[in-house]
Amino acid sequence: MISFLCEKLKFRYAEERLELASKALFALSRHTLKSIMKRFSYAIAATTLGLLVLVGCSNAQQPSTQAPSNTKTTAPSPSTTSDASQGGFGALTTVVSNTRAAVEAGNFDQARQEFNKFEDTWLKVEDGVKAKAADSYSTIEDTMTQVQAALKGSDKAKALEALQALDKNIATVSKL
Repeated sequence: MISFLCEKLKFRYAEERLELASKALFALSRHTLKSIMKRFSYAIAATTLGLLVLVGCSNAQQPSTQAPSNTKTTAPSPSTTSDASQGGFGALTTVVSNTRAAVEAGNFDQARQEFNKFEDTWLKVEDGVKAKAADSYSTIEDTMTQVQAALKGSDKAKALEALQALDKNIATVSKL
């Protein structure tokens, strides 16, 4: 019987210890959980504040980048760019005219040499044309290929037709 009582006391003691340990663990986990949540809430607050600052900064930059476009100081800039483009288009028109004159004279060697200048001049305005009018850009590129093929084959009629189309396309694009 004494051994039974000893066993019962040991069991009761173990049970109390287990209960105390579980309470301590619960209190510790509750404290740890509160600490983690507190830190997490600080992290959320800091992240939110950072995002608001970034959004505020990007919104502040937009009006400043838009404002100069409305001022008179930047207004001459686009006209300067269009003047440069117009000069490029004028040079293209000159090359087409010189090529046409050589084709009409039947001098295809000179016409090919003259049209090679078109490529160099076209490179200067090509990106601007592509940005403004992608369809016209493609048409000019295709017409250039037609002119080159006609000059290579010494086909006067096709060369003159392609040069006329090229001149018309350049005139259209130069007005944009």
